Amino acid sequence: MVSVNCLQCNKTYLADPTRLKHGRQTTCSRTCSYLRRGKIMGSANLGKSPWNKQQHTTIKCSSCSNNISVTDYDIKRNRKSCSRICASKLRDKGRTTEAFRLRTSNLYKQWRTAVFERDEYTCQVCFSIGGKLNADHIKRFSDFPELRLDVNNGRTLCVPCHLKTATFGNRKQNIISNGVKT
Repeated sequence: MVSVNCLQCNKTYLADPTRLKHGRQTTCSRTCSYLRRGKIMGSANLGKSPWNKQQHTTIKCSSCSNNISVTDYDIKRNRKSCSRICASKLRDKGRTTEAFRLRTSNLYKQWRTAVFERDEYTCQVCFSIGGKLNADHIKRFSDFPELRLDVNNGRTLCVPCHLKTATFGNRKQNIISNGVKT
């Protein structure tokens, strides 16, 4: 190392001789180097606050109407929700039906388990035990919304027996009452 005077501030500093030989390290610091070249340090970020020191603004969540604190960055990104769950509801825009939400809920899974346990995991038509079982609604899921989670409206069926029912899927049961077909 060699003792050298800075070309900008005339301060003495230690420099590597090979770097001096190739014209590098002619100033004592980066600040003096910028000043020597006529550049202003950090001019690109002048007037901007650091990412972790930004001002926060309070807005309402578009989904649940809770107050949330957002930064300028969040506003630029068009943030409108307080959580991922609320963001998912906003993206859904009502396309997910109530029936789908119910069929994928924990309440529905509990209903199925209760029906299976009541029937002792036995098909109620052919009396086969175990295997692939379905919890079938006796009165249609779509026609009787108040009975959807009623255990007495359910029965355990194996897949072949469930496929044979008149109400499987979108098939409507042809009910004859008082001689009139509905």
